[in-house]
Amino acid sequence: MRKILCSIAILWLTLGFSCFGVGKSLFEQPSAQLTILDGKIKYLQTGCKLYADKDYTLKNRPHQLSSTRYVMGRFDGCRVRCDREGVAFLLALVDPINQEQTKAVLTFVKENQWNLVQEIPQFVLFYANGADRPARVYWKVLARGQEMICPSGCVLCFRYKQ
Repeated sequence: MRKILCSIAILWLTLGFSCFGVGKSLFEQPSAQLTILDGKIKYLQTGCKLYADKDYTLKNRPHQLSSTRYVMGRFDGCRVRCDREGVAFLLALVDPINQEQTKAVLTFVKENQWNLVQEIPQFVLFYANGADRPARVYWKVLARGQEMICPSGCVLCFRYKQ
């Protein structure tokens, strides 16, 4: 039943009509309210440090993600619990250099029903070991009470302005 309701919500959001607000864009929907179980909350801006245990900094922030915060956890993942249902975004590392990691991220995205944000093209998340590391942005409506562990190399974001 839960999967059916999530599928209906995804369809409504995709069509621009949502259970949160008719006709609002994805970026105007109510944000998930999260309790951080592992990591801390930071403002997402170009140049910010992305991971607690790595010195990788955000190279390019898509303009659609202004007024967002992110969870700065370890590179190998962070844990959160959703306290209020709403939209969250996942900056998913799709690194051609580390195909095993990319496969794990894309498997996570598919199995957990995250949706690609079509309006945001692939962008450079950070620079490391002599190469740009690209990412794609995915979105999902997190359910109240849902706990999640982000996959390695991913960054979980949510809108700051409620």
